Amino acid sequence: MVGLTRREVVQSLDRSSRTVTETAAFTFDPRVHGGRITLLSLLAGYTATLPAAIGSGVIYRIHVGIVRTSNSYIIQVINSSDNMEGSVTIVDSDTNDNCEGFVTTSNTSDTITMNATTTGGLTIGDWIELVDIAANVWHVRGQLSGSGDLATPFSAAV
Repeated sequence: MVGLTRREVVQSLDRSSRTVTETAAFTFDPRVHGGRITLLSLLAGYTATLPAAIGSGVIYRIHVGIVRTSNSYIIQVINSSDNMEGSVTIVDSDTNDNCEGFVTTSNTSDTITMNATTTGGLTIGDWIELVDIAANVWHVRGQLSGSGDLATPFSAAV
């Protein structure tokens, strides 16, 4: 573990702090959320903002901890220079139980919206993973559940 600080070594071995529960709007911090599971946990939903993508390799794993009952869980980039590249799969949990994949729109997708119906986030445990892979680029992948006529959770909103 050459080059790691004592804090980083302890953090990697400490299983008691593997999850972070967020109950209000927040900005991801690599020291707090990096390499851990972040639980989105507010009935009214909220917005979570990613820091600027610089190619650091930091990984954010985001799980629905509480299914929201109003508004949406929104994950967005911090500035108009950053975008998301990748895809998510949404499993339709209503009568037809279909599965659909949604791919980001190259160089324009910067926001993920989970509305607990058509764009996912319907079930506790639904997840999104974001990796800072290059300057201005977040790689995204995930597995969500939804209902009704499924739709892309990606948009250009920043």
